[in-house]
Amino acid sequence: MSIADEEGLASVSMARIADKLGFTTMSLYRYVASKDDVLALMSDAGTGAPIRSLRRSDDSSWRDAMERWCLAQYDLLMSRRWVTELALYTLPVGPNRLAWIESGLELLEDTPLDASTRFEVLGLLSQHVLGEARLQIELERLAQATARAEGASPGEVESATDPFLSFDALLQRLADPETYPSIYRAVNEGVTEPAVGSRPDHDQRRAEALFRIRTVLDGVDALIRRERRGRRRRPANDR
Repeated sequence: MSIADEEGLASVSMARIADKLGFTTMSLYRYVASKDDVLALMSDAGTGAPIRSLRRSDDSSWRDAMERWCLAQYDLLMSRRWVTELALYTLPVGPNRLAWIESGLELLEDTPLDASTRFEVLGLLSQHVLGEARLQIELERLAQATARAEGASPGEVESATDPFLSFDALLQRLADPETYPSIYRAVNEGVTEPAVGSRPDHDQRRAEALFRIRTVLDGVDALIRRERRGRRRRPANDR
């Protein structure tokens, strides 16, 4: 994990781990069968267990609690970015992963959703947060690669976070009102136009992620409301 934290996931190899530990590469196979095993262990250890403050308090709603649950995962992925690069088959059902699932199910316990649906909701939210983090990380990498190719200084490369600043300007030039009326209206209403010279920072990126998380939770909220209405309509002996 320290190799991945410092140098990226691509630097993690059995030889590199052995060198860091001061052992031979072959000696590692006394403990793990393959590098895939190492990645699976890293995945569970790297996510850590959910903090106790994520537990739902008496005066909080399931939605507020789930929002904190999602944001905690997002913050974790953005701070330990190599976790987002792991193939899905390396995501184990280890103790930390189980603890996240347990905490999520606990937050949804007093909703009218059945157990199967609660699992589906957790899967939906987890996949969304993983995709959100992956997208933002990839956008930053693309922006930095573009800046590097254009001869930017190391400081400018490091601060490059949004590859679509030039894309927005391109839209303004190309989106004429007759051919692309919806794009034209969006651009000219300022929906996609950033402030001149602006680059989204961590707080702005997090706010954007939170907006999208809340939008997904709107759908979960609608599902819960629909289930509650259905229960009120059903005879007691059918519930």
